[in-house]
Amino acid sequence: MGEISSPAPAGGALEALATGGSWWLRSPGGEFVHWQPDLERVRFWARPSDSEAEASTAYQQRFLPCLLHLAGHEILRASAILTPSGVVAFVGPPGAGKSTLAAGLGARGHTLWADDAVLFAPGSLGLESVRLPFRPQLAEGSAALLAAAGHRPERLRPEIARAESEALVGLLLLEPPAKNSRGPVQAGSRPPFEALAPSASFPRLLANGFALRFEEIERRVAMTRRYLALAAEVPCFLLGSEPRKLPYRQLLDRIETWLGRFS
Repeated sequence: MGEISSPAPAGGALEALATGGSWWLRSPGGEFVHWQPDLERVRFWARPSDSEAEASTAYQQRFLPCLLHLAGHEILRASAILTPSGVVAFVGPPGAGKSTLAAGLGARGHTLWADDAVLFAPGSLGLESVRLPFRPQLAEGSAALLAAAGHRPERLRPEIARAESEALVGLLLLEPPAKNSRGPVQAGSRPPFEALAPSASFPRLLANGFALRFEEIERRVAMTRRYLALAAEVPCFLLGSEPRKLPYRQLLDRIETWLGRFS
């Protein structure tokens, strides 16, 4: 039995068991799936109390990204929107505010692309993000922020239902304040959107990727190479501490201004 990292803010990591050429994955909440790679078959068992919508959300948000990672794909713990030039992803650990930012921008008319899981892979446009099915999920506090800004969280819906891919053009890293600075923060001492060199963005991006916790050297090497390519090819920025102190609406204003570089 092992673990697969999961971006879900609550519920902990999935448990995984490989046996007889197939995988069993179980969530702390009680749902589980059985996957046979040779047959490309997935069977999903929801909790008896779950509605169809709840079961669909559990599969899409918790299991599908992990299954895709088991199949050899790379998944960032990120939410994302679609800009005129491609996908911009907000990357960070659970509770960093990824979904809150994406939802706020979605409520302002931007196209929601992903929630908590961004698949990336080489494509004809360079590194691309492959769109996964999802239902926007907001914690109670995030939903309250959105409502206070004059938006109704329940109306947030992805605008594109079919699977497709777009160029991955930008990454914005959201880190806890303790990791954002070394010592006291001086006003204006760091740019609000700090461009990171590949050597600085690589370890941060890798730390926010879905990762198998098994001794699979070849898979780990392949994953490392893909994240090196991600750091080298896609501009990565770190959201500074000063914007994070702004009220929600003002923070969205600042991020929308920053997004102008991708228009």
